[in-house]
Amino acid sequence: MSSFSRRVPLMVLCALGIQCGSSTPPEAQPPSVIVITVDTLRADRLGCYGYFRNTSPTIDTLAQDGILFERAYAPMSTTLPSHISLMTSMNPLQHGVLGNFMHLKTALSTSDELHTAAQLFERQGYATAAFISCTPLKSHSGMDAGFEVYDEPDGALRVARETTDAALAWIEDNAERPVFLWLHYFDPHQPYGPPADFEGGFTRNRKLRSYLAERGVELSERVTANNNLYDSSILYLDSQLQRLLDELKSNGLYQDSTVVFTADHGEGLGQHGWMDHGPIYEEDIHVPLIIKLPGVQVQGGQRRTDLAALIDVLPTLTGISGLSLSDLEQAQFTGHHLLSDESPRQHVFSQRVARGRRWGAGLKYALTGLRWKYYHLTEGDDELYDLEQDPAELQDVLAEQTEVAREMKAILLKKIRTYERQSREAGDDTQFSQQVLDDLKALGYAP
Repeated sequence: MSSFSRRVPLMVLCALGIQCGSSTPPEAQPPSVIVITVDTLRADRLGCYGYFRNTSPTIDTLAQDGILFERAYAPMSTTLPSHISLMTSMNPLQHGVLGNFMHLKTALSTSDELHTAAQLFERQGYATAAFISCTPLKSHSGMDAGFEVYDEPDGALRVARETTDAALAWIEDNAERPVFLWLHYFDPHQPYGPPADFEGGFTRNRKLRSYLAERGVELSERVTANNNLYDSSILYLDSQLQRLLDELKSNGLYQDSTVVFTADHGEGLGQHGWMDHGPIYEEDIHVPLIIKLPGVQVQGGQRRTDLAALIDVLPTLTGISGLSLSDLEQAQFTGHHLLSDESPRQHVFSQRVARGRRWGAGLKYALTGLRWKYYHLTEGDDELYDLEQDPAELQDVLAEQTEVAREMKAILLKKIRTYERQSREAGDDTQFSQQVLDDLKALGYAP
């Protein structure tokens, strides 16, 4: 019997079309789960998503081993709320954390009605560990719930090499156990600062300028330089992922694990007048999503064009792993199992929270469909874009497509009302130390 059939739960084998017996062998061990998130990583800056530069050879190889979702979306272009949605299968309106610490000074608070991925896997006997790279996700965020080990930087952030070193040391001592492991990297985030030997990785700008011009970017030396540094930061991160995956392969953990690679949000890089993130345009919320299944290369290299959302990741992982969840534990899931027979989703919900003059008045929500993307502003004019004809969202067609706009607005408003009814209070206001406030300020997060 192959290691694949020994390790993968019965339901996964059946879902993949592999002949199943009547029961799982007694010696079966659940597959480990490894979740890799990269802060501020746009999908369209990776080779496997069609980028013209070789920024991501390791990630591209992972995509060849797994299933790549071409249209995966984050619920918000803000680090903490988006990660909470990933780990709980709840939209920000539902879990109640609508900003990073400098916005609301609130943390995630788990309860009988809200469980994190780490808590669910820990209760099933998994060893749980997280290795994170920046202050907004440190333990005071509440993201440490369910993790036996929660390893974080001493200061505001740490580079990919340091996070990888810490994770590899832990893996060496826990490779024989089923693990739920989360690695978070921060390197493509501002201020862009790849190591010196990667800083000049991309300097030829002719294709880059054409790429940016097609997306409505007002070109300047600063914009070009920042785009080059961003791409170089991805290349550096990719080199550290190579170290990680090499070690996982050498000890057998890679083949016997479900590996998820994704991001919390993207980055403006000059589009729509933004260099960083915060809005919910495509460049801000279209994120990579790759899922490598445990065992041999079943479905390796598959590309899916249906819509996916970060809130779909947790139901997918619990389904692949064959976790036996209570009705209460499953009740919080807003997303669905991406590899099941469920009907593919038709829309993805995203939101932005107004905070200050820079953001304008009111709140902004988005509904992304198979072709159309609708924006609703609580104070301001709504917008509609045809993503097939205008993927960069440069031409608002709401006035020409009134029936499409009417239908999408009705769907979006219904979702907003539903999520608001389900909304729970976030954790109590958290008092942060001066060191935390200094770290946030160093990252550009605090006033």
